[in-house]
Amino acid sequence: MEDKLRSRIKIPPKVVKDVLSFLKKNSVLEMPATLQPDICRDPKDITVLGLAIAGRPDCLVSGDEDLLVLGRIEGIPILSPRDFYNLLQKKNPA
Repeated sequence: MEDKLRSRIKIPPKVVKDVLSFLKKNSVLEMPATLQPDICRDPKDITVLGLAIAGRPDCLVSGDEDLLVLGRIEGIPILSPRDFYNLLQKKNPA
C-alpha cells in the first residue's frame, strides 16, 4: 500500500507515513457480511464489500475499478485514494 500511495498517487512520504499510522491505530477486524455473488463484477471483491458493510466505515478507499464503478455500497461511499486524500485535505487544511 505504501508504495502505491507514493508512486501511483504521488502522496508525499510524510503524509503516507501519517496515513498508514492512522490506519493501524484505527483499524478494527470484522467478519464480512454475506452478500449475493452478483453484487459486483469481480467475485474477488465480494469479501472487501462484505467487510465494509460489516465494519460500517465512513468510506471505502480503493483503486479497484470494479469497486469504484459501484460508487457506494449500502450508503458507504467508495472513493479512489486520490479522492480520499483530497477529502482529507479539505477537512484538515495545512
